[in-house]
Amino acid sequence: MKVTTKITYNAAKLAKAIPGMIENYIQDSGESTIKNARRIIDTRDHEKNWIEKITIRKRKEEKVGGINWGKAEYGDIPLKYTGRLYDTMKTTKKGIEINKYGWLHNQGINSTVGGEIVRRPKRTIIKFKEGKKACDNFEKELTKNFRK
Repeated sequence: MKVTTKITYNAAKLAKAIPGMIENYIQDSGESTIKNARRIIDTRDHEKNWIEKITIRKRKEEKVGGINWGKAEYGDIPLKYTGRLYDTMKTTKKGIEINKYGWLHNQGINSTVGGEIVRRPKRTIIKFKEGKKACDNFEKELTKNFRK
């Protein structure tokens, strides 16, 4: 018995294309993740919606640790108060970018600002969400690069 196999794709071409395909997949999934994070903030769909009394007082003073907090742009919604976190979340080719204090809230990590301890309840807003666009584009690129 004789078996003959045939290569139907260019392995070098596929190997060269894979890093770009993965970058595009990460970026497309990042867009879905950011949209999901904004939805979670908008609907107050994170574990802890309460705001510390000290936070309310500091918002009225517009200062935290002597540093200007900023005026309310979006009412009293946690993580959206001034818009600095909400408006600056974005995707990159390596994933997503979020302000440091947004990540500290996501993890529930306290820190010091201007010599003052800032308590941050854990509010999980960053949840990886694979987008339909990411899957579709990855599949198209894979199919395209499997051609000889």
